[in-house]
Formats: sequence, structure tokens, C-alpha cells
Amino acid sequence: MNTASYSLAQDQTRILVICLGLLVGILAAYAVSGLVVDLSPPSVGKQSLSVADKILPIAFCGTLVWTAFQLIRANRLMIWTPLPWFLAACAAYFGFGPLVYHFGRSGTVAVLSTFYPVEESDLWHTNILNAISVFVVMASYMLGARLVRIDRHPIVQEVDTGLLQRTAIIFLSLGLAVKYLLALPYYFGMLDLTVPGGILQLQSFSLLAIIVVMVLVSKGGTKWRLVLYPLVAAELATAILEFSKMSVLITLMTLTLGWYLTRPRAWVLFAGAALLVTTYVATTPLVPFGRGEIVNRTGTIYQAGLAERAEILTGYLESGDASGGVEFSGHQSWWARLSYVNAQTFAMRSYDGGSPGRSFTLAGYAFVPRALWPDKPSITGVAEDFTFLVTGIRASSSAPGAFAEAYWNGGWLMVVLSCVYLGVLFTGFSYYAVRRMALMDVSLLPVVFIGIRMGFRPDGWFAAEYVGALAIAVVLHLALSMTIGYSARRETSPATRAGD
Repeated sequence: MNTASYSLAQDQTRILVICLGLLVGILAAYAVSGLVVDLSPPSVGKQSLSVADKILPIAFCGTLVWTAFQLIRANRLMIWTPLPWFLAACAAYFGFGPLVYHFGRSGTVAVLSTFYPVEESDLWHTNILNAISVFVVMASYMLGARLVRIDRHPIVQEVDTGLLQRTAIIFLSLGLAVKYLLALPYYFGMLDLTVPGGILQLQSFSLLAIIVVMVLVSKGGTKWRLVLYPLVAAELATAILEFSKMSVLITLMTLTLGWYLTRPRAWVLFAGAALLVTTYVATTPLVPFGRGEIVNRTGTIYQAGLAERAEILTGYLESGDASGGVEFSGHQSWWARLSYVNAQTFAMRSYDGGSPGRSFTLAGYAFVPRALWPDKPSITGVAEDFTFLVTGIRASSSAPGAFAEAYWNGGWLMVVLSCVYLGVLFTGFSYYAVRRMALMDVSLLPVVFIGIRMGFRPDGWFAAEYVGALAIAVVLHLALSMTIGYSARRETSPATRAGD
């Protein structure tokens, strides 16, 4: 290891150690508040939990945001790894989100309670679960990173324009075909078949083509602007018509990554973050409004074509309805959507009450292609099943998040094991992403992006987000390495150059 990379490794270790130390302090404060409950009258004990649930999530949120920023500041290639995204997502979902129960409006808490009611002790228990889970993930990652040496690598400035152009063409051709001929018709309930998740993953190629085209434009390929602008407009339009905040945010996140790749400045990250937050707040009422209209028309939350969805969107814009169809006054839907406390509480109470979940058993199906097993159980249908368990209704999807799901399936032992797995998984994807992006190997962006998506989906279901996605990443790496990557190696080989 050279001196620069050794210094960087020390910087990363220092940042992670500080983060772990702060998390230990937060957990110790929770423990003290618990002791007060055991040793004091009920009124004093409840007040102790309330104070802890008001202050410590703020400290938790600040710790994770600070750590994510410092990691990227120490090595800008870290933005292509899962860890900073994981920390930012956990700060939002498990730090800022739970604060709604103390600082949100009564109408917001009332809406959350219609899904599942939460008491102060439940809030305290879920906050501890989240803090311990993040601690284990971070500790596992730090140990793994020290073993594989995720260090700084010289960043290649000169990139083969021909390879970039071929990559852009392949990404656009494959991504647009899958997205508009298979993925969107499938999501909109227009296909009477189950499309394999591996095939659906290919739709991301059109989105990632934005990054490749942005690099081409930055290298002087001004004609590619004629591709970039319509592509961005089309991706944003279809994301909005999906009535999915996540789709819209991922599109804007991709733009931010492309912008940062061509102009690696801190202000780009802050501008991108501000854009994401503003868009999230602005689009939050649209999603329940759009899905509610589809339910009223078809009885499902997805079965509507593009024209019908455009009509619903127009109706939303004309009505100026910012409530999202929620009947409670003062409802802060943008904040409620960040809180998973109610779903986590149900999962933890279920396990403690002798009714554990079985969602982790779905992980065994992830490595079996649907082509070999057409009737393979869906590993994403568990979201509707969970909603039915909690509310008795299947009209929507929900999740308790990866940490509470682990507890639901096997208590604290499963929480620790699953978080160690996540730490190791993030280490592997970080090792991969740093090396690929240091070489500006954009041909493997789809694999890198799967790792990023793993990072910002701690609110998802474990089998789909962290097992099924791993299987898809392995297949994609092999396929891309044997196609685009093989072409690049041929062009740079000594034999090829000698023949020029």
C-alpha cells in the first residue's frame, strides 16, 4: 500500500471509529433511560423514555449524516459505494422519521396510528433496534474494509470515447426496449404474466445511460445533448406517471451522480441533496392521490395505462390537492412516509408474541431463475402480505424495514447475523465500485448501481433487496464483462495496437 492510500485508509478507519463511538454513546443513553424506568415511578419512567425518544434520534441522525459526508470527503469514489447511501437512508428513516411522534402534528400521528398504534415504549424499543443494527453493520464493514483495503486509486482522466459511445448505445437500446415493452406494461397491469426480476433490472440501463451520456457531453460530444435532454425528460415523465416517489428520486439521484462524476465538487452534492429533498416533499401528496384514483377506477393500485395515468396527473394538478386524499387535517404526509415505527412495532410485537415471520425463507428462491421455475413464488409479494397481516387489507404494500424484518424472523440473533451479512455485502460492493469507478469503467455501472440501491433501501424487504439483487449483480457482471468489457480489452491489448 502506498503512502497516499495508507493515509486514506487511516482516515476512513478514523471516521468509522468515531461513528461507532458515537453510536455506543447513544446506546448507552438509551440504556440509562431504561434503567430510570426500572428504578423510578411509572410517571417518571415514561418521562425518561419520552426525553430519550426526543433527543437521541436527533443525535443518531446527525451522526450518520456526518459520517456519510466525511467518507465521501475523504475519498470521492465512496459516493459510488453502498455505505454513504445506507447511512443517509438510515438517518432519514430511522433517525428523522421517528421524531414525527413527538414533533409532528396530531393529524400526522393519527394517520400513522390507523396502520398500527405505537406507544412510547414501542418507540424506544424500535429506536434501540435501529441503533444496534446500524452499529453492527458499520462494525462489520470496518473490519471487512481493513481486510480488503478499500483505498484510493489513481482516477483515470482520459477515457476511450469510442467505448463510451458504444456503452451509451447498448445501455439505451437495451434499457429503453425493456422499460417500454416489458417493465412499464408489467407495472401498469397490462401484461398477464410475471416478468423475472433479472429482466426488470435491465430497465435501469436507460437511466444509467444518462450518466454515460453526461460524460460524453463533458468530453466535448455536444451532439449527445440531443440524446441527453429528451432522455432525461422521458425518464422523469415515466417516473412521475408510475406514481412512485422512489422512481422520481432515483432519476434525480442519477442526474446528481452524473453531474458529480463530471464535476466532482462538494457543492454539487449539496445541490443534489437539496433537489432530492424538495422533490420528495413536493411529490409526496401525488403518490397516494394517483394510486387512490387508480384503486377507485380499477380496484387495484397499479392497473392503469399511460393515458389514464396522464389523465389522473392532470386532474391532480388542476385540483391543487396537497392532502394526497388523506382525510385527517394537518397531515404531514412527507414526514409520515419516512417513519417505519408502526410497521417495526408490529413486527417486533409479533415475534415477541410467538408469531414470527417467515419472509427470510424467500431468500432461497432468489438464486433460482424463473426460466427454470416458472411458478416460483414471488419474493416481492410479501409486501402486500405484510399489509394484510397488519390491517386486513391488500390494497397497498408496506414493510417494516430490514432490521425489524430480521427481528420478526428470528429475534436479536437474526438481527445480528443479518447485519453482519449487510456489512460484508457492503464491503464487497465498495471494493468493486471503487476499483471500477477509479478506472472510469462505466460499462459496469449497472452492477455498481445495484450496490448503491442496496445502500438506500434499508426500508425494503431483505430477500429482494439484499439476496435477489446480489444474484442479479453477479449475472450482470459476467454478462457485461463478456460483452462490453471484452470489447474494451481487445482494443487496448498489445496485439490489437500492433495491428493498427
